[in-house]
Amino acid sequence: MAGTCYAEYQESEAGNYIKVVMKGFLILEKYKPCWLEVVDLIQKHQCHHILVDMGESKVIAEENRDWLYKEYFPKAYEASAHKVFRVARIVAEDVYNQMSLKQLDNLRKTGEYAEVSENFKTENEALSWLLAE
Repeated sequence: MAGTCYAEYQESEAGNYIKVVMKGFLILEKYKPCWLEVVDLIQKHQCHHILVDMGESKVIAEENRDWLYKEYFPKAYEASAHKVFRVARIVAEDVYNQMSLKQLDNLRKTGEYAEVSENFKTENEALSWLLAE
């Protein structure tokens, strides 16, 4: 079964953020449009708080990680007036997802893209941290 991914801008009293929901295993053709939508939302709302719900996600394919590093990160930072993103991730219990997320973090750290990120088990915990800035 193919995975799904969508992004939306959320407004709340505590603060505004972009929410990305990923479910299942995502091939690049489904992954890429979702993250390009995130770039559009960053530019439109100048929002640098991102909540990524990976609670039902599977492994992040290597081609998706490479695409994020080579394409998404440069576009996101170019679209934003903020030069540090704050990212809260709700992580899956899937060990392969967690391993691929660590690989992506290591890849991101080799670039020039500043991000403060934390992993959480619930959306409430993630939002409390994300909007506490």
